Amino acid sequence: MVGPDLHQLVVGLDVGLHTDHSAFVLAGVWPQASDVIGVVDVKQLPLGTSLEELGTSLEEVAGEAAKIARDNRALAVFEDCYGPGHFEVAQACANLAVLHADQGHFAAAEGLGRRSLHIFEILLGPDDAEAGLTMLNLAAAVAGQGRRAEAAALAERAAQILAARLPAGHPHLHAARETLAHLQSTS
Repeated sequence: MVGPDLHQLVVGLDVGLHTDHSAFVLAGVWPQASDVIGVVDVKQLPLGTSLEELGTSLEEVAGEAAKIARDNRALAVFEDCYGPGHFEVAQACANLAVLHADQGHFAAAEGLGRRSLHIFEILLGPDDAEAGLTMLNLAAAVAGQGRRAEAAALAERAAQILAARLPAGHPHLHAARETLAHLQSTS
């Protein structure tokens, strides 16, 4: 069942029709910009899906929207308190980039990732592990937009940085090598 938290987070809930007349449910409109943050396509749900199960899907969409809204607020606070080139601003941008990429908003993730990487490189140096991890996440956002060769170059540089800064069995290093191998095999 859709609980009160969903109603607080979701500004708009609408039911419409695809061009083939199958129903879909649109959930979660950003109050600030009226951007759609999630769509649950009813025809993709198993036959007999209950309204309670549909509510759970909408709650998941709203939960992701809440995370993005929270991190947007944090970014604004850090920019106001510390200025645009502070470590906390870079970290907030990196967090938002990951959330946007998880939602499939790769262009937004790329912009935030590039901003974060720029700040980390200035503050920590271009070969810092934080820069390497941010570069790896940026590679995923770029790949999500179909720019595989560019993504592979970013992942390769990220893997080099992380290999120089992290122990051999570190999960970030493992992820960088797997990402690079995947991008190289599909480019």
